[in-house]
Parts: sequence; C-alpha cells; structure tokens
Amino acid sequence: MIQAVGREMAAPEIKAIEDGIRRELRRMAGDPETLKLSADDRLLEAANRARAAFLGEKALKARRDALAVLKHAQIETALESFGTDRIAGLRHLLAFHADAKGSALSVESRAEAIEAEAFSQMLGTLEATSPRVFGLFENPEGVRTLVRELFGEDTGLPDARKGAAEFHTVAQLLKERFNRAGGKVGHLEDWGMPHHHAQRRVAAAGEDAWVEKTLPRLNRQRYANEDGTPMTDEQMQDFLRHAYQTIATGGINKIEPGAPRGRGMEANAHSEGRTLHFKGADDFMAYQEEFGEASLYEVLVGHIRGMSDSIALVETMGPNPEHTYRLFRDSAQRDAVLANPKRRGRVAKEL
Repeated sequence: MIQAVGREMAAPEIKAIEDGIRRELRRMAGDPETLKLSADDRLLEAANRARAAFLGEKALKARRDALAVLKHAQIETALESFGTDRIAGLRHLLAFHADAKGSALSVESRAEAIEAEAFSQMLGTLEATSPRVFGLFENPEGVRTLVRELFGEDTGLPDARKGAAEFHTVAQLLKERFNRAGGKVGHLEDWGMPHHHAQRRVAAAGEDAWVEKTLPRLNRQRYANEDGTPMTDEQMQDFLRHAYQTIATGGINKIEPGAPRGRGMEANAHSEGRTLHFKGADDFMAYQEEFGEASLYEVLVGHIRGMSDSIALVETMGPNPEHTYRLFRDSAQRDAVLANPKRRGRVAKEL
C-alpha cells in the first residue's frame, strides 16, 4: 500500500485508498462482469480502480487550485476598470447592468447565454428532425413514452427516442463543460433523467410511509455493502430514512449550528445526491406522481437551467465561488470604509 501510487504515502492517503476500495467493491456489486471474478480478483480490481480514482482526485485538486488562481487574477483585472469603487465592480460581475461598465461578462449574463445555447441546440435539432416530439409533453401518455425512452426503454416511437437522445446529448455537454471548469460529476450508466422531490409532499407523507413506498421501487442491484454483498432490507430502510430526513427538511438536517452556511465548493455540486436508483420508468413515474410536483418539461428545463447557473459561477469565479466572492467582497468593503469611515453603514448594504 505504501507504494500504491508510486511514492511514499501519508496515513490519511492510505485511509483514502482503503475507503476507495470499499466504495469500488460496492459499485462492482451490481456489475455482472465483475461478479464473475473470484473474491481475490475482485478485490484486486477494486484496488486498481481505487488507485486510479485517488490519482484522479489529486489531479483534480491541482487543477482546481490552478483554476482558482487564474479566476482570482481575472476578477482582479475586471475590478481594475472600476477604480476605487470595487463594490460596484463586484455588483457588475454578479448581475447584468445596462450601463455597460466593466470588461467581464456577469455571472447572470453568462448563465443566460449557456442556457440559451443549450436550448437552441436541443430545440433546433428536434424542430428540424422530430417536430412532433413537442406534442408528447401535452398529454399523459406522451409524457410516459418520453420518460420510458429517457430510461432507455424502447417504445417504438422514433420521435420520443430522438427527444430523449437529444436531451441526453445536451445534458452530457453541460456536464463536460462543468467538469472542465473544475467540477466533478461522474458517469452513471443507468442515469435517465434528473429526479424531482416535492419537499412538501415527502414531509407530509411521513418517514415510515415514504420509506415503505419508495423501497419496492428501487433497483436493489445498485445498493451493496463494502464487501460487495447486497444490502439487506434493514440496511436499505436505514439508508432511506437518512435520505428522507434530507429531502423532507430540504437539507436542514445537515446544518451544524454555528458552522458557516452555504453550499461549499460549487464544483462539488451535482456530484452527489443521485442516490435513488429506480428499477425503471414505471417505478420512477409512480414515485413522481406521489412525491413530485413538477411536470416532465419543468424537470428537464430545470436541470438545464441549474447546470447553466453552476457553470456560470465556476467559470466566472472559480471552483469555490462562494469563498472567492467573500474574499473580494470583504476586501472591497474594507477598502471603501478605510477610504471614508462615514460610509461604513452604507457600504455594508451595498453587497
């Protein structure tokens, strides 16, 4: 293990690889090909995958550090055009202003441009090749057909197949662009479409009822223990109870009193949470009917819009935009107050 990555390793790094091996064993549990391997060969394969993932994480960290330095320099350059009024510069960097001051594209304008480009590609292709696909959103049977195609189920309807394929293409392009900016969204073989949970409905159902109704709809092959054995009913129920608390409270259960608020590193957004793996389209739709509120169109559009917003943030302010913003905000406020202490109260309200 000490030489697992070609150099001397610290204890935390060794633990990270050991945790990685356990994680890979769980992932391999649902793979028919790896299940053919002997226990020793499966462990070796998991170790090789964990090693590759560890080295990938190190490379990603180095890339994120480099991107953070680059974005800080770009922001500094953008603020220079505002002279001593760096607070105004930050406002222009975040949102569109009609006065056309500043040299940098705002986060808001960038997000709108990314979203418009994504929709233009998806809708333009569909209008040219399968214009009837838009009618599928207008009736329940059409929606069911689209969802089945999104989950890879052949419905025999070319328009629905083309619509699903085009959404997957655009979603993949957005994911790749997000990752190039320092994000980390992996590949899920069975990912069909984004999930939607109506917090109000989930909370109203209660924990026991939600767990009872959700468990039979999940693909149990996607849930395994560290040694690769399938999770038991009791383990699955425990997993779902934790998931329920997060969904029903909107994530409030994860907040530590007194700890800094916020999403943390934006580049890690979209890399977790896809933990409910449904058996197929029918189980997904049954769940959505009971615990969702958004229409299929709203879910797909919401995914593109959310990815566009995240891409705009990391492309403008780096992998950890919240930290970057606080850094430049605090610096701008300090300089403004030092230059004119009488403005202290006003400065605090400007950002």
